[in-house]
Amino acid sequence: MWVGNLDKRLSEYNLLKILQRFGEIKSFEFLFHKSGVKEGEPRGYCFVEFMTREEAENALQGLNGKLALSRPLVVNWAKKPTGLTGIKEQGEKSAVPSVSSSRSSLNSCESKIRAIEAKLKLLESGHESQTTSQGKHPLLVKSEKTRTHPYKKQERHSKGRGKQTR
Repeated sequence: MWVGNLDKRLSEYNLLKILQRFGEIKSFEFLFHKSGVKEGEPRGYCFVEFMTREEAENALQGLNGKLALSRPLVVNWAKKPTGLTGIKEQGEKSAVPSVSSSRSSLNSCESKIRAIEAKLKLLESGHESQTTSQGKHPLLVKSEKTRTHPYKKQERHSKGRGKQTR
């Protein structure tokens, strides 16, 4: 089941103690922000799974609308997450990604690997159009040929400037 509208000050421990009044808890997920400005702060909801459906129904009826600190709790049956598949017993959440999403991510990953391998083969064979046999860019090779000394400033000839002799 899904329990929402949780006050930020309500700790995971306190919420667990409240839920245990209704029966034995099979699983409990109290979610926190993983990144951004609110990193480490509670998201304001959790997922709970009781051992029996009867315990879950009692919790749903007993907690929905009850005040926890300053906010009324909202309790509902959890929906299966979209994009996840798999049939489990009595609403157990599945962590297996759907076949279509896993295939597309594998295909994109494999295509990236193939592109990198092709680029490496091209570099090894020496047929790269933007580099010379020495591995330097053509513009760099051209500038090295025109300069007589790499650290010496090139002389510029200009009229009317420079030292005047008297």
